[in-house]
Amino acid sequence: MTRYWQFQVGGWGLLVLSNLVFLISIDRLDANDVERLILGFLLGIGCTHVMRSFIVRYRLMSLPLEKLIPAFLLLTLCFAVVGGITESWIRLQLGINIRPERRMSFMSRAYLRIFNGFTTFLIWNLLYYVYHFVEMTRGRELDRLRLQHEVKELELKTLRAHINPHFLFNALNSIRSLIDHDPPQAREAVTVMSRILRSSLQSDTSRTVPLERELEVVADYLALERIRFEDRLRTAFDIDPETLGLPVPPMMLQTLVENGIKHGIARRIDGGVLSIRSRLDGPFHKIVVGNSGQLDGSDADASGFGIRSTSDRLSILFGRDARFSLRNAGPDTVEACVRIPLEPPAAPRQNPEP
Repeated sequence: MTRYWQFQVGGWGLLVLSNLVFLISIDRLDANDVERLILGFLLGIGCTHVMRSFIVRYRLMSLPLEKLIPAFLLLTLCFAVVGGITESWIRLQLGINIRPERRMSFMSRAYLRIFNGFTTFLIWNLLYYVYHFVEMTRGRELDRLRLQHEVKELELKTLRAHINPHFLFNALNSIRSLIDHDPPQAREAVTVMSRILRSSLQSDTSRTVPLERELEVVADYLALERIRFEDRLRTAFDIDPETLGLPVPPMMLQTLVENGIKHGIARRIDGGVLSIRSRLDGPFHKIVVGNSGQLDGSDADASGFGIRSTSDRLSILFGRDARFSLRNAGPDTVEACVRIPLEPPAAPRQNPEP
């Protein structure tokens, strides 16, 4: 049974039940009253169902309010007349008029039925309109949320499509610098890069990946960079085991590591330290990538594509509670900090129309 019929049977049944309880309370219930209530129940459901068919067929709910009100009043009056005359005729044929009406003419009974029917049908139409107004408003809100979700998905795919060429360009530059003076290391770098690209391609179909998998990609990337930097690149990891299974955007951590090396360690003659920390921080998963160096006005690239893509992806995937910051954490340290909510917002769902 659909929700519409549940409301129909439940609403008219409740009206019959209230009349029945009233008659029992005043000790006026007889066989005629039971037949009358059953007839009213069946005619009420029948008339309002046909009336609803008119509303749907002629799309009255789509009319502006100034046209909808007179249309509803006219429709209510028409069905009140039809229903009142029909009920009066059936009662006359079955002889189930209540005692005060037995001395009234047929038209007087019909007028009474029309008045009662108009009041009842008007309330029914009002409830029908309010229910569908709320449903249409909620439907428009769901459509808006679904559209926002689809736009975010498109933005995420666009960002993800740009990340691989961005990384590939930087990695090829690193390998190119090795080809002339150290061919064996260049070959090893190509092998490492192939593993990174394989992991990247496997992650293209995923919105998020476990931190543990992302750390494997970072380990391969650092192995590639150590070939170029040798002892100038030193690393330190501090990873809480409880965070290894938590979701992060694919290639996010690698992007932050890449920026830390490019804009910090690569500029220093003696190199520096790149650190990665992962901890639970209340309702957040906190990841900090630190590197030796300092931010200054000349670091225009520090807010370039890699950093912007990290901020945008976090917002798209985890909502407004996700945070990303880049700051000087000391006289010789730059930190990129990511805070990911442990409970990301759910995607909007479509509720079926009753």
